[in-house]
Amino acid sequence: MDRLPKSGANYVPLTPLTFLTRASNSYAKRTSIIYANVRFTWRQTYERCCRLASSLRSLNIVKNDVVSVLAPNVPAMLEMHFAVPMAGAVLNAINTRLDSRNVALILKHSEAKIFFVDYEYIDKAKKAIEILMADFNMPMPLIVVIDDLDSPTGIRLGELEYEQLVHQGNPKYVLENIDDEWDPITLSYTSGTTSEPKGVVYSHRGAFLSTLSLILGWEMGTEPVYLWSLPMFHCNGWTFTWGIAARGDMGVIHPDGYLEIKDRCKDVIISGGENISSVEVESAIMKHPYVVEASVVAMPHPRWGESPCAFVILRKNSNFKESDIIAHCRKNLPGFMVPKKVQFVEELPKTGTGKVQKNHLRAVAKTFVIKENANQTSKKSTQVNRKKPRAYDQSHEQILALSRL
Repeated sequence: MDRLPKSGANYVPLTPLTFLTRASNSYAKRTSIIYANVRFTWRQTYERCCRLASSLRSLNIVKNDVVSVLAPNVPAMLEMHFAVPMAGAVLNAINTRLDSRNVALILKHSEAKIFFVDYEYIDKAKKAIEILMADFNMPMPLIVVIDDLDSPTGIRLGELEYEQLVHQGNPKYVLENIDDEWDPITLSYTSGTTSEPKGVVYSHRGAFLSTLSLILGWEMGTEPVYLWSLPMFHCNGWTFTWGIAARGDMGVIHPDGYLEIKDRCKDVIISGGENISSVEVESAIMKHPYVVEASVVAMPHPRWGESPCAFVILRKNSNFKESDIIAHCRKNLPGFMVPKKVQFVEELPKTGTGKVQKNHLRAVAKTFVIKENANQTSKKSTQVNRKKPRAYDQSHEQILALSRL
């Protein structure tokens, strides 16, 4: 028997755009947005989204084009979550804490056709566009400035302004048909903690089901009010603030139900067959009264495979040496967990959201090993040869095998 054909009677593509349509029809006069002195109803929000979608189409935005936005939690950001997919395009909300180069990198990778920029981030956007065109040899996207809705500043970066597009659009605009619920609705980028930011695509179906499951799971009433505290560029606002993906975090659940995150699988250091938690080593280093911040990564070791390498920020005017930190660690950690190398730094490389970029630190740690190996080689050549224990004459694999007996 052939598969049942799809029709309007038995199939409707799942998309969160239907949430806005229903809210406009069922709760037209209820408040949808409160932002400082600005208030909109659901009917007003729906019409503003239709107007913006209409204007996007008039700017030659077609299906699956990417529209990027660099803005804080303002009404325009919420409206674009609906208006952009209503025009058939894909929304790319950029982390406002990224530097100009990373913003340019995302604009290049996403091939954004239009770039919406809040007036607070004009300078960052200018630098990003310069990098995009000069270093990446990419054409400049069409730029639209999002001005302050309550007290317009008049700041511009080009000729287009957000409220201008909303005003000129058609409030009776018929949204683009969603033929396939697996079509992309948003494009997010990871923060770049362990590598360069990577694009993550969300589908209409995924956004719909994730939102609906939270509504049911949280047993939300008919008129809930949500204080949007986290940035909307996180997961593009289609869900509430909880984890939605397996990221390799390791933790311990205590008897009282408290979950304590210990480390990430990829950050675990394996030294001579022993697993070392980088978080545990960092915690021990942070007990030193003159340590401001510390980050520990794996460093290749000629005998043990890997060993801990610590990057440490000290308080100003402190003159502690590497040996002092290592001695401190020996008092608080087992011998195999003590860092073999401590590097003092002025600052740690971090992402726009404040996470330490350990991939950058690992790259630096590899250079330490090369220098150490060279020094060890020169020292060995001047030392008197001594008879080594039999275990050292065996292969590394045999030593590990013996330790497991």
